[in-house]
Amino acid sequence: MQDARGGRRGAQGRTRPDPHRQHVARRHLGGGPARRKPHSPRSLGRRPSRGPAGGSRDRSRIRRARGDHALGARRGPAPEDRAARVSPDERIVGWLRKASGPLSGEELARRLGCSRAAVWKRIAALRELGYGIAGRRPGGYALRTVPDRLGPAELAPHLRGAWRQVEWHEETDSTQRVARDRARAGAPEGTVVIAERQTAGRGRLGRSWHSPGGLNLYCSIVLRPSLAPGAVPQLALVAGIAAAAAIAEEIGRRPAIKWPNDVLVDGRKVVGIITEMECELERVAHVILGIGVNLNAPRSAFPPELRRKATSLRLATGRRVDRAAFTGRLLAALEARYGRFVRGGFASMRAEWEAHSSLTGADVRVVSFEGEVAGRVLGVDTDGALRVRRRGGNVVRILAGEVTVRHGYGR
Repeated sequence: MQDARGGRRGAQGRTRPDPHRQHVARRHLGGGPARRKPHSPRSLGRRPSRGPAGGSRDRSRIRRARGDHALGARRGPAPEDRAARVSPDERIVGWLRKASGPLSGEELARRLGCSRAAVWKRIAALRELGYGIAGRRPGGYALRTVPDRLGPAELAPHLRGAWRQVEWHEETDSTQRVARDRARAGAPEGTVVIAERQTAGRGRLGRSWHSPGGLNLYCSIVLRPSLAPGAVPQLALVAGIAAAAAIAEEIGRRPAIKWPNDVLVDGRKVVGIITEMECELERVAHVILGIGVNLNAPRSAFPPELRRKATSLRLATGRRVDRAAFTGRLLAALEARYGRFVRGGFASMRAEWEAHSSLTGADVRVVSFEGEVAGRVLGVDTDGALRVRRRGGNVVRILAGEVTVRHGYGR
């Protein structure tokens, strides 16, 4: 398919070598990264107050302007507080989802504290977004269908962790670029940027990431780990474990991971991962973790040159994937494993990665910056390095490179 998903390098600074994928590193003279005021879409409802970088005052909401939506915050508010801070659209959709029957415009107006005319306008706006809302007098409004999109209202029922600040785009050039801009402006850890379609999605080593609209998942997550820059590349391996776990729950069988971070189903790629880092001296300012998952793409959606290498979960199972439910499952798996990694390092997750490995015991050829290595894969080390035994018997550790299995792609 593709190889990962990406953004663009910052205009300043130098690039630090990345063992597993490309990333960006910036050094600043006297201080942190320049702050740039982010684009602020017009709010549909009450505009949330902006708190400090930690996001403690930023609560769940929907924002819409030029196709952008957002649902926040970094830490979920108390149940009694959250209802007062989400947008009218999200609240309407939530009430209609839970209702055992139609809800009248009068009842919705009472709950929202607005006029029936305002409710009618909100219903009309939701219908434009693809919600199938039936309404007739005197019965009221009923939610019949929801659009197959990853907007805030669709994701809200599936978000279970603390990563609740989600910014949604109908189309953007790259979620990596958007997330990087948000990170530089102070977005809290766990901010998620999602797009239905990317026009310039890119992966590691400058490869493109094929991003057809309305079929798959393209997301980037802002992380602010307390790690040494040299440990950041291991995040891609951690993300591979999380993606494999989410996929296993979806399809009922274990996918494979091809070092360092390609997730395979039936020997074909379904997930690509990229990390991009910005740091100041030896302190990590932020990491942008990009993940692309082929969910519902048909064979015709792949370019001819990718059809033998890539697949989707729909092609693998013969059924359509609920994209919103899968996204919630993936974010929960990522958040849990990210926490374990920050606390205990990759060594604490090595066994789980090995359980998914498609390369252990395989004869491979690895092309790296240091040359070419041929041999048999023994596994990964505690820092994520690939361990390969050459024909002569000596074992080498490979931190970066492109792996080719001698008899196919994966095993």
